[in-house]
Amino acid sequence: MSDNKRIARNTIFLYIRMVILMCVGLYTSRVVLHALGVDDYGLYNVVGGVVMMFSFLNATLSSSTQRFLNIEIGQGDSGNTSRVFSNAITLHVILAVIIFVLAETVGLWYVNNRLVFDATRITAVLWVYQFSVATIIIQIVQLPFMAVIIAHERMGAYAYLSIYEGVSRLAIALIIAVADTDRMILYGALMLFVQFSVAVFYNAYCQRSFSEARFRFAYDKKLMSQMIGFSSWNAIGNLAVVCNNQGVNILLNFFFGTVINAARGISFQVFNVVYQLINNVQLAVKPQIINLYAAGKKNEMASLTLNAAKISGLLMTIVCAPLIMEIDLILRIWLVEYPAYTPVFITLILVYLTVISMTGCLYIAVHASGYLRNVGICGGGVNLLVLPVSYLLLRMGASPAIPFIVNIVAAFMATAFTLFWLHYYIKFPVLRFFTRVYGTVIPVSIAIYLFTYAIHVLMDNSNEYLRLFTVISSSAVFSLVLCWFFAIDNNTRKKITETINSKVKCYSQS
Repeated sequence: MSDNKRIARNTIFLYIRMVILMCVGLYTSRVVLHALGVDDYGLYNVVGGVVMMFSFLNATLSSSTQRFLNIEIGQGDSGNTSRVFSNAITLHVILAVIIFVLAETVGLWYVNNRLVFDATRITAVLWVYQFSVATIIIQIVQLPFMAVIIAHERMGAYAYLSIYEGVSRLAIALIIAVADTDRMILYGALMLFVQFSVAVFYNAYCQRSFSEARFRFAYDKKLMSQMIGFSSWNAIGNLAVVCNNQGVNILLNFFFGTVINAARGISFQVFNVVYQLINNVQLAVKPQIINLYAAGKKNEMASLTLNAAKISGLLMTIVCAPLIMEIDLILRIWLVEYPAYTPVFITLILVYLTVISMTGCLYIAVHASGYLRNVGICGGGVNLLVLPVSYLLLRMGASPAIPFIVNIVAAFMATAFTLFWLHYYIKFPVLRFFTRVYGTVIPVSIAIYLFTYAIHVLMDNSNEYLRLFTVISSSAVFSLVLCWFFAIDNNTRKKITETINSKVKCYSQS
């Protein structure tokens, strides 16, 4: 199968997964919010966030495992692939032990002494905390199996397992909605069960499908040193991501309490749903980018990276423009009632997502090249400043929205550093990135937002549901037409037209 067909097939699988998970996830969030109540919903999010603060180590090692597996598969060495997998399992088990110790000492102390919540909920909080610790341990150990599936580009299996997880969470939401026990404790216990079952399925599928995914205890000092060395420079960036997400969540709890945590939790439900758009594009191209670099095809790798970045940016704009314009109505339809600041948080998160959507593929290129040190130090260092800067501004009386704004500024700065070091190490075409990606996405996005805003204003006095339908549909049509004429190059338009004509011809002849 050609690379383009494989990418197209994988993208289709991932988008089917995204649509199903989006519908299920949004409805699940509504049920859980009403079943737990605003305070317990916010409390559950912040308690889980304390455990997730340690997960930067997990994300760091996961990236290393994915990269080394892709390199070996790209070189066609099954023996080395098995060796990488076994050593990755050993490293993940060691990491699980480290995180368990940290969570049961430092994390537990913070929950008992610094977390802001109603004291009568202490028993539920401690139960949920322990369930969260167990869940993260299971996630750590299962990651090498997930990495094997993605490295082999079995996106169908990945999509099916993700759909199972999403549907299971919906079932949990419906169960707790009618339960007469402590719903937060029950929710945490059932989420742990789902995570365990997902891990079992990943393990069984990999054992059956891939010869290298059979764990044999391995301790290759040289390989482990290489994997840890690769991870160490990525650790700063992943620590920054965790601080920006869970650290800010804990910070908001410290200054404003659990209601603001609930608003932040809802906004990150939207974040997770919309992020699947760019994540699907990047998951589909990630193995190809790494394989092209491993094969020495740097020009092809750069072109694929630029195209994926441009598509990601345009997709984000097409989705976010009508969402931002109609966020209040969408929230009323989705949740009926929602905490204060939720529309503001969602709007700022969508802006942030648009910024990082155009640079996510750059980090795949960084991982493929292996030159993580300066990218991690500079880009990660900038993002690490989000937490202390936000703390200082909040101490001065700033709005709860300020950490989100600081995060957007940091994202722009981190992108600049990443481009600089990519060009320095592998001569990545920075000018082409600005002209092909920013030069296309920014003007097209401005036009889309202006058009969407104009429709919203013109229909301000109309029926709000009619306005919502008109804004979404007209914005989508305008965006697609604009992208067709101004964002897609002539060769791509020609190929799309030829494909459509051939399909129509075959259909008419049949």
